[in-house]
Amino acid sequence: MAHIFDEKMMKKLDSPERRKEMPPLETLKRMGLREGDIAADIGCGIGFFSLSAAQIVGPSGRVYAFDISEAMLEELTSRAKKEGILNLEALLSTQYEFPVKAEAVDFCLISNVLHEVDERKRLLEAINHMLRPGGKLAIIEWKKLKMEQGPPPEVRISQDELESLLGDCGFAVSGKGDISEKFYWVSAIKG
Repeated sequence: MAHIFDEKMMKKLDSPERRKEMPPLETLKRMGLREGDIAADIGCGIGFFSLSAAQIVGPSGRVYAFDISEAMLEELTSRAKKEGILNLEALLSTQYEFPVKAEAVDFCLISNVLHEVDERKRLLEAINHMLRPGGKLAIIEWKKLKMEQGPPPEVRISQDELESLLGDCGFAVSGKGDISEKFYWVSAIKG
């Protein structure tokens, strides 16, 4: 069974330390999110990246924020309302099914979620289905190192493992790098 983040700890998802390590606007732009994109944030939590994505895509774009937790989505909806964000839709999903049309999304983000999923290939296939041809998938994950924070090392996925999995699911790696000492990112194009 995968290690799932406890929703009772949701406030940890948007802390000054996390913003310093992973500045959301800069990180999303580096991974290729652009104005006008239709974006999906899988496992959006309380909107650490979703809210910034809505700013980047602007009024001509849209953000679909998916999570399996109603409590997380309620918090995100409240935050979006307070910030006057109108181009974001918070949607309840399962780990493998998302209420969006096929080939409707230009850019999909999965941040620190893939290690929580038992059937990683099944999730990536579902994302492949929602992305338009040539659409971009951006993944942020914990480095597979022993450290005090984060999930246990044995459930983390290494960058090499991730790149191999993406290839197996029909994606071509288009970019990669370190975000901080703790996190890396990989972007890939739907083939």
